[in-house]
Amino acid sequence: MLQLPVHAAFNRSGYSPELMRGLLHSDWIRKAADSVRLAATAVLLHQMLSAH
Repeated sequence: MLQLPVHAAFNRSGYSPELMRGLLHSDWIRKAADSVRLAATAVLLHQMLSAH
């Protein structure tokens, strides 16, 4: 959700170093959320497989 406005600005005005910098800075939030989702999936999978 944080990156959508930046992508919309790219569509309106084209490439901008400032916009790209903002996009790269907000990318760590997406990567952190992906890591949390991966960890939660691994925990749930482990619980499901060890329940037998």
